[in-house]
Amino acid sequence: MISRIDITKLSLDRVKISAENCYPSEACGFLVGQLASPKVVEVIRVVEAKNILAAESNTQFEADPKTRIMLEKEIRGTPVKLVGHYHSHPDCAAIPSATDLKNCFEPELLWLIISVNRGKADTPCAYQIFSDQQNYRQIDINTVQV
Repeated sequence: MISRIDITKLSLDRVKISAENCYPSEACGFLVGQLASPKVVEVIRVVEAKNILAAESNTQFEADPKTRIMLEKEIRGTPVKLVGHYHSHPDCAAIPSATDLKNCFEPELLWLIISVNRGKADTPCAYQIFSDQQNYRQIDINTVQV
């Protein structure tokens, strides 16, 4: 069971910028990395995706599948893989919402959620959402230097 995400400040800054630029809609994207140990995921890259639901709602996201397909093709055969995704919660807490839980179809992927209050990104939180789509647990985020 994963207990920590290691991620660079640069990658976290990219998530924050993405979230602020998409405000008041939700931002979204993917986390690429690898297992650094049985309990630690090392995020080595953040890939921003278009939220294809942004025009319909400020409280939902769906990452553009074209971005995911391109990313999956790009990392195929490499030591890295898709380890999670990120999204923002405009003017709302950085915890999984009922909609997030209902739409968690890949519980093996970690969730990085960042709250954006009045256009300013806050500290992100990371979660593992369980396959029952009702429960989750928070995972520590460790900011690492390159």
